[in-house]
Amino acid sequence: MTSAESILIVDDDVDICEALKDMLELDGYNVQTVNSGYEAVEAVKRNRYCLIIVDYLMRPMSGIKTIRELRKITFETPIILMTALGKEENIIKEIKAEGVFDILHKPLNIDMMYKTISSAVLKK
Repeated sequence: MTSAESILIVDDDVDICEALKDMLELDGYNVQTVNSGYEAVEAVKRNRYCLIIVDYLMRPMSGIKTIRELRKITFETPIILMTALGKEENIIKEIKAEGVFDILHKPLNIDMMYKTISSAVLKK
């Protein structure tokens, strides 16, 4: 696989990471998972990805803080944010201000997830 086909998933929930990894690998992507924002920053320093998927609620580094740190390293890589929070307008404005490509709401709609990922990868 080339870096153009590699996706990084960042979520402190190991089960979600593994489930998404399994699904996306069946679609032919090379998927790496990490369980913290700090690990994500290190992974992006070492590798190139066609897409990064970040969970909003993580500890100790939140999804927004993680995205801010990732944007210092790569601005061109699309980032999709996953959240279990509602669709509150102030949260969406904050997320969009950080250069997020799109938002996926948990529980994930698998069809919507695939469409969003395809759009992000094709746009790049």
